Amino acid sequence: MKIRQMMIVVLALAILAVAAFYRLAGLELKPVHHDECVNYVFTKKLLDTGNYQYNPTAYHGPLLYYLALPAPKIAGFSKTTIRFMPALFGVLTVLLVLLLGREVGAPGALFAAAVLALSPANVYFDKTFLHEVYFSFATVGLIWMFLEAIRSGKATAVIWCYLFAVLGFAVKETAAFNVAAILAAWAIYWLTARRTGEAASLHFGALLGRPDRQPLLWALGMGVSLWLLLFSNFLRNPHGLLDFFAAYFPWFQTGVQKPTHVKAWHYFFVLLYKYYWPVLPFVAWAALRAFWKSKPRSLAILAVAVVIQGVYSVIPYKTPWCVLSIGIVWMLVAADGFSDLWTALRYNALRVLLAVLTVAGLAYYGQFSYILNFREYDYNHNDSNEARRHDVVYVQTQREYEQLPADLRKIAAVSGAGDRLPIFISGGSKNPGRFYLRDFRKVKVEGAKPPQTVKQDVILVRENERKKYEERYDGPYHRYQVYPVFPGWKVDLMIREELWQKLEAAGLTSPPIPPS
Repeated sequence: MKIRQMMIVVLALAILAVAAFYRLAGLELKPVHHDECVNYVFTKKLLDTGNYQYNPTAYHGPLLYYLALPAPKIAGFSKTTIRFMPALFGVLTVLLVLLLGREVGAPGALFAAAVLALSPANVYFDKTFLHEVYFSFATVGLIWMFLEAIRSGKATAVIWCYLFAVLGFAVKETAAFNVAAILAAWAIYWLTARRTGEAASLHFGALLGRPDRQPLLWALGMGVSLWLLLFSNFLRNPHGLLDFFAAYFPWFQTGVQKPTHVKAWHYFFVLLYKYYWPVLPFVAWAALRAFWKSKPRSLAILAVAVVIQGVYSVIPYKTPWCVLSIGIVWMLVAADGFSDLWTALRYNALRVLLAVLTVAGLAYYGQFSYILNFREYDYNHNDSNEARRHDVVYVQTQREYEQLPADLRKIAAVSGAGDRLPIFISGGSKNPGRFYLRDFRKVKVEGAKPPQTVKQDVILVRENERKKYEERYDGPYHRYQVYPVFPGWKVDLMIREELWQKLEAAGLTSPPIPPS
């Protein structure tokens, strides 16, 4: 192996090791987000009963739940087991970026992979039981195989391009945005290549079954089979196939019409500036050179990024984890720009200077990522203290909340009921309580129709709803403690009179309740 190739391999392995450390270390640190709790409920039902019914009104696609099964099956449910697969796929996404070296150049692939390995936003959500991690993986795979199919025309590239597209739909319905971006990129690639005379050496018809239909037929057959199995719960729920199409109607209402999570059009531009700044100079260089030199491939990659950024910016509904889908494509644009700049610098001294500046910037970037993900993981975006804010930490459960299950275990021991302690969770406080109370066997979660009478020994109710629920209590209750969920959201722990007396007799009176 040549020295250059050895250096590339060593650097790639080092980048993967860093990516693995940032994602797999400390999976238990961050408290469970309420969206993670929702995904836990679906996964537990699938694990316990084998049943999964795709919900077209929410919760996205089924892939997350199926991939999550092995870890809790082996080791039970915990923060580590539910987050293991997202963290692993975060590392695999870094690997996919490294494999893009043939398309964007080895220097650029190494740079983009290093940025992704350290990215504060990507690391944060890669350690969260959410769909976006898998969506980023599918997005990178789709772009990689799209470029490979056009460059080489290989059957494997055509097949994998379609499979990655189907995987995207199996994660989130917003995979339609990726398809639109790829179609725009395909058209720009073709038009520019025709103008520059490169079209004859490329394979634009490969993805359309030209001149050989067999790869396309294999791709469609395998893709449709995968879609059919996942959305029908392996043929147990055929109606899920219809629900896949029905999902776009409520999504339009949620994503475009409802005021929930509405943010300004420039929201994701701000997040890119704050959390992906190392790639921005090379994005600018890539765009400049793509237009100046009329580079078909570069313009195609740029088109994917512009379309995806534009769609997410226009839609009013915005949550910070969606920046993963945006940031990853700009990383690929930057990879192309970095490789182009590296080639343009003909003197080794200039390349050394670029490498030193890049490493210094990545070191600072990695330090910020470490602080966010290992120390300040619950510093919410809306905290009243400006020094305790991170935009990507979005309605994240605070670490103080985790005192709640510890206190409940003490209360359960005094009650004599143990894990059969009757607990009621009101609709306003249900998240993320269901995950933390998973070891208790008699937990009643308020459904769509509230009960007329609440008589469980322990009640968890949102602080600003406590007076409303007092009318339903079957007897007197005492407030034991108040626990913060996230800024502006607190939960009261109410104890039934008979149990309260046992706690007093055992000397387990509650600590002072913090002011509201």
